[in-house]
Formats: sequence, structure tokens, C-alpha cells
Amino acid sequence: MKKLSILFNLIVAFLAFVSCERTDIFNPDLALNNSTIRISKEEMTSKVIVFSNTDWSVRINGDAPWLTLVNGENPVEEYTGSGRDYFYFKAQYNDTGADRSAELSISTASETKTIVVIQQK
Repeated sequence: MKKLSILFNLIVAFLAFVSCERTDIFNPDLALNNSTIRISKEEMTSKVIVFSNTDWSVRINGDAPWLTLVNGENPVEEYTGSGRDYFYFKAQYNDTGADRSAELSISTASETKTIVVIQQK
């Protein structure tokens, strides 16, 4: 009888353990693998991957006429995506003689993250 009682307690403990809700799972609303992107002075188009579990949008902060978001070959004011997806930005040739930078804001309904794009001189 004692062995049966121990077995019953082990089964109950196991069922309690496997039925518990896991709270240690990382499930971000929005995640980026970099907060800074450095690019050369050459004109270029770059792809940025966004990791999310919801809809998101990207905008360029402030005045940065040398940097545009693009959808195909078309410039856009805002780019939208959903889940794990990507967007492209295009930088014009830097002939200013100085490094320049701009910020991209990636937002969901509840969170905003910023990527700084630095173009070398």
C-alpha cells in the first residue's frame, strides 16, 4: 500500500508540474538584433529584419533627406509589416565630408524601438 501511495503522489506531482503555465518563455512584442547600423559612404540599399509577434511599422525620425524607406524601387513614408518580416532603406552617396546619422523608429501598438543609421564620410 505504501508503494501505491508513493506512486500516486509522484503521478500527482508530475501532472501538476506539466500542467503549470510556463512563464520563462521569451515572447517579445518587438525585437531587433542591432540598435546601430553603420554603412559606407556609397549609395546603397540595405535590408533590416524585424522580429515581432504582431503588426509593426517603420518611419524615419526627423529630417534625413539622404535616407528613404523603399518598397521595391518606390520610396515610402512608412513601411508596415507583420510578425517576422523585413524592410529596406536606401541611402544616397555621402559627399558631405562628414559622418551623418538618422533614426528609424519601429513601432507596434505597445512598443517602439529605434535603430540609428550612421553613414561614414
